Amino acid sequence: MWAAGEVTLVQPLRIGEPARRVSTVEKVAFKDGTSCGLCFVTVRHQIEQHSMPCIDETQIIVFRDRGAPEAALRGPGDPVPKGYFTHPDGQLFFSSCVTDNGHRIHWDREFCS
Repeated sequence: MWAAGEVTLVQPLRIGEPARRVSTVEKVAFKDGTSCGLCFVTVRHQIEQHSMPCIDETQIIVFRDRGAPEAALRGPGDPVPKGYFTHPDGQLFFSSCVTDNGHRIHWDREFCS
């Protein structure tokens, strides 16, 4: 999940010119939350053109421990309630890729069960 971020515009990007983005994991910190363990990852993205910095972005992303398993609302083979439908696993994964959302609830059916 997105925890925080900061973007600094050093100089504008020039349209039509190639740009390069370098992403670096700068810090990983584990913390105890009230309901589960948390892992905070600080990622820095630097975008440059012609070896000159243009954009400097820092993202802090938090991953939470799965926690203790809970009873499922429906059992395997139970009918899907009226008005709802089940997406195939491939579609869940594709949607996660398109939205650049790596949280497990968007691609791991077992995690959601």
